[in-house]
Amino acid sequence: MSSTERQGPILGCAIPIALAMAAAGIWLLSASWGLATSEGRAMCGSREMEEGQVCLRGVGNDAVRSDADEEKRGDELARRIFGWIGIAAGGAIGVGGAAMLVVVIKDRNG
Repeated sequence: MSSTERQGPILGCAIPIALAMAAAGIWLLSASWGLATSEGRAMCGSREMEEGQVCLRGVGNDAVRSDADEEKRGDELARRIFGWIGIAAGGAIGVGGAAMLVVVIKDRNG
């Protein structure tokens, strides 16, 4: 069986899929790197907090008060955790796409 007979419709579209995977992995890796290493702002809900402001979460006696420094620390921790998860996922997707591309090209060339 020749290389073109083995190729079929699935192998024919594998190269664009592998390139898309590699590109998506690189994009996710770079976006997540920016997220994990950026300097954050203190946020209370969707509003940016200034130094000295207090954030109230909840209603009545169940409300929790926190200042700008506490909010900034919490936001930075969450951003770093999700940033590093994104870096790992982007790296895995990018390496998987590159490996898939190598395998498809080797198989295509015989």
